[in-house]
Amino acid sequence: MAIPARQIKPVGEATINDEGDVKLPDGVLRDVDWKQGDQLWVTVVDGDQIVLTKRPEDIVSYFAGAFTDLYPDPEDTRRFLDEGRGYGDDSDPDTEA
Repeated sequence: MAIPARQIKPVGEATINDEGDVKLPDGVLRDVDWKQGDQLWVTVVDGDQIVLTKRPEDIVSYFAGAFTDLYPDPEDTRRFLDEGRGYGDDSDPDTEA
């Protein structure tokens, strides 16, 4: 699967003031449909770039299914549980000797 090319659009310059605030060029927030009060993720890239990303309103839905490769197939899990949770006959704490 090919990775889509990023759309990069230069929009002007910004200056950091004495308090560390940055005023973005006029229209930038409107272009990306960000509003006052939106929460942003801040990411530093390669030590000299800052990427701002709007935090999704529903974080659970945003990450849903993102980590499915970390967990085994549900059938493997059911089989593991049905076979005594991975214990051998002698070491199963619920098995009487």
